[in-house]
Amino acid sequence: MESLSFDLSDVKTVYDSSGNQKEVILSYQKFRQIKEFLFQFRSDDRDESRRIVEQEKAVMDREESAYHKLHPSLLEKYPNQYVAIYGGELVDHDSDQVDLYLRVKSRYPDRFVWIAPVHAEPEEIYVTRSPRFDGAG
Repeated sequence: MESLSFDLSDVKTVYDSSGNQKEVILSYQKFRQIKEFLFQFRSDDRDESRRIVEQEKAVMDREESAYHKLHPSLLEKYPNQYVAIYGGELVDHDSDQVDLYLRVKSRYPDRFVWIAPVHAEPEEIYVTRSPRFDGAG
């Protein structure tokens, strides 16, 4: 069984006008990591749960593929903005990710919608620098 250890530094929190936490925005990878961890503790029909997860994954993969296919035209029209992809089509865009998320959530309350930034490359590239030790010392 995995240990409960998640890096939540990239999680965004949305607050209402009273300052109460209202929503949490996770990356797709973080969502899957947490969901897979939680499935370890389900004692009811695991096969049904896995079937549902596979269906959800298929929907997510389809929307991600649509984003990659649309990326050249999105880059031309909406550079440095966030876009929302649903049903394989662009459904909304905004320069503010949270505003876009809240609009999308109100229009598609129980549906998965791919939200991603439009940069030069469809996938964000992270470079981590690490010091190198020569062993002297």
